[in-house]
Formats: sequence, structure tokens, C-alpha cells
Amino acid sequence: MRRRRVCDILEEAAQFEGTVPLSRMIDLRHELTVLIKSELYGGGDKIEGRAALTARQRLDGFFFHTNPLGATAAELDGLKSAIILTTLGEQVDLLDQARDAGGGIKAEMLKLMNDPDRFDRFNDRDKAAIREIAHGWSFFAKIRLKALHETIRRRGIPYMQSYTRPRMPASSNAR
Repeated sequence: MRRRRVCDILEEAAQFEGTVPLSRMIDLRHELTVLIKSELYGGGDKIEGRAALTARQRLDGFFFHTNPLGATAAELDGLKSAIILTTLGEQVDLLDQARDAGGGIKAEMLKLMNDPDRFDRFNDRDKAAIREIAHGWSFFAKIRLKALHETIRRRGIPYMQSYTRPRMPASSNAR
């Protein structure tokens, strides 16, 4: 099967006349994510991976800063939460790859730091924690990695809870 490139994906989306269905934009985001994982993080064509990452960041900005296609606030909130959870999941995956690579946690954190395509996916606080792991004592590396891993996972809790708990009507006498 031929791998789809960023230009192919974007050209297909541009073929819609007028408005692009929201479901197609979500599919487009998924296709870009697959391309990012295979090309940028999976050892493929870095230029193609960076182009996919840039395109996805612009698409995310569109979702966060506009109201595409007259979508309801609830639909956009769900979409924004999904985008945030996907991003946090990618960060956890990057840490898992470093932990499971077999070269030792400190050495793998150094490799992560030296790869700006992966390292720039983290915020400044997480980057500082990665630096501490890479340059700190080996004895604490595993503990610090576990703490960073948990911190990133916990960031997603508010976005999961708001859509998994059943909402009670305002007039309900629930305790």
C-alpha cells in the first residue's frame, strides 16, 4: 500500500467545494497523526514528518480558535478534549519508547533531548524534568521518569472526566 504524503492528504481535503464536513476534518487529523508517528518518530522521512506536524498544528489551531462549520459548543468541546488527550498520549508514548529502548533511561533521555522533533512536543516544565533525568543521578532516573509519566497522564484526567460521567439534569435531586 502506498503511503499517503501530506500534500496528497491536503489536496484531497481541498477538493471539497464550499465547506468541508467536520468528520472529514477529524479524519484528516488522524491521517496526519499516523504520518507524524511513522515519519517523524518512527525513523522515516523527517521532512515529511515535520510537514505533517505543521499541518496538524494549523488544523488544531483552526479547531481551537474558530467555530468550524457552525458546530455546537458541545461538539467543539469534545473535539478539543480529544485533541488534548491525543497530544498527551503522544507524549506518554515518547516517554515509553525511551524507557523501553533498552539503552538505559539516562541515555535514552539524552537521545530524546537531542532530537528536537520529539523534545519540542513537551512543555517547558516537562523539558526541565527530562533534563534532570538525563543529567541527574542514575539512582533517581527511574523514579523521576515514573513521576513525569504520571504527571502527563494526570493532565488528561479533567478532559476524560468531563465526557465520561453522566450529567444529571439541573432539576435532579441527586445526592
